[in-house]
Amino acid sequence: MRTFFPDCEIFVASDDKVYDATILPPDIHLVSYKKRFTLYRLFKGVLRRCFNLGKGSPVRMNTTIGKKYDIILSCGGDNFCESPDGKILNLLIDLMRIGETAHLARKKYILWGASVGPFHDMQNMSFVFKNLMQCDLINVREELSYQYLQQDKQVFSNTKLVADPAFCLEADTNVDFCKEVGKIYIGLNISFLSIAHSISPNEIENFKLQLFRQLDSILSSDSRYFFVCIPHVIVSQDSGQNDIVFMNEYIEKSEYKQRISILPPYIGAAKTKGYIQQMDLLIAARMHCCVGGISVATPTLFVTYSNKGIGMSFYAYGHHNFEVKVSELLTSKFMDLITSMLMQKVEIKHYLELQQKRFVQDAMNSGKYLKELFS
Repeated sequence: MRTFFPDCEIFVASDDKVYDATILPPDIHLVSYKKRFTLYRLFKGVLRRCFNLGKGSPVRMNTTIGKKYDIILSCGGDNFCESPDGKILNLLIDLMRIGETAHLARKKYILWGASVGPFHDMQNMSFVFKNLMQCDLINVREELSYQYLQQDKQVFSNTKLVADPAFCLEADTNVDFCKEVGKIYIGLNISFLSIAHSISPNEIENFKLQLFRQLDSILSSDSRYFFVCIPHVIVSQDSGQNDIVFMNEYIEKSEYKQRISILPPYIGAAKTKGYIQQMDLLIAARMHCCVGGISVATPTLFVTYSNKGIGMSFYAYGHHNFEVKVSELLTSKFMDLITSMLMQKVEIKHYLELQQKRFVQDAMNSGKYLKELFS
C-alpha cells in the first residue's frame, strides 16, 4: 500500500488495540470493529444470565465501517468459504455486509489476497458470489481459487491472481534461538482446525491421539530430531482455534517432552518468521505459517485440508510432491516425506531462495492492480 499509495492513511480493524499497537508501525491507525454493546445482545444476555434461556448472542461486526473509508480491503485467509459443516459463518456474513455497505456508499470494495471456495452447497455459492459481484477488485492468492472463480464471468472479470501479502513481510531475525551442532530442528504447526476440516466429528478424538503417537514415532526414529512447535493462531476465547492449546496437549502426552519446545505467544508474525528461518524443515497446516516458511526459504511440508493449501503448495514448488493431506498424517507417506525432504533440504532451500523475487513481486501486484482502479 505504501509503495503505490505513499500518502494514504491506513486503518486496521483490531480486536485488541493494545497488543496490535506493539507490533504494527506507529503510523497505522487502529479501530475497533465489533459491536459488543447492542440492545439485542443486552436482551439475549439477560435471558441467558437471569432466566437460563438461550445461549446469548455472539459479538458481531460493526458493518457501518464499510462507508467510513475510501477503500475497504477484506483481507486474506479463507473467510470466503464454507465451514467444515457446510454452513456460512457469521464472520463471512459480516464481512460481506461491510463490503455491501462500501459498495452502496460508492467506496472501493476489494478482496485482498484471499482464497475463495469451493462451495458444496449451491445456495451458499450463490449467496457469496452475489456479494463478490459488488467487488471492484478480487485479488486471489492461489491458482485453484483463480480457476474456481472463472465459472462466473462477472466475478471473474474483476479477478486477479497474486501472491499472499504476507510474502512482503520481512523476518525479524533477532530471535532467541541457538542451534546445536548435530541436531535437526523441525518446526511443527498442526492445528485442531485443520483436523476438524478433514475428520468426522466422532473420529476426531481418536485421530488426535493416533497423530500424537505418530509424531512421537517420528522423534523415536532419529535421536537428532527436535520439534519446535510454532503456534500461528492464538485466540484465548476459542480453544478450538488456539494452536497453543492443541500443541500443549501433544507435549503433555508425548514421551519425548525434552525434545519438544514451543514458541512463546504474542511474538508477532515477523519474529515468528525469524524462528521459522532457523528450522531445517517446517511442517505446517496454517496457511500463513506455510507462507512464513517458503518466504524465508525453509523447506516446507504443506499439511493440506482445503484448496488453499494445495494451491499454495503448487505456487511455491510447481508440483504437489511436498504436501500431505491431514488424513494421511497417520500413514507412512508422512514419515517418508519428512525423511525425503530432510535429505533434500539443501536443494529445496536453494530452489526457494531463487523464488523469493517472484514471491514478492507477485504479492506487490496487489497494490499495482489497486492503483489501476484509480488511473
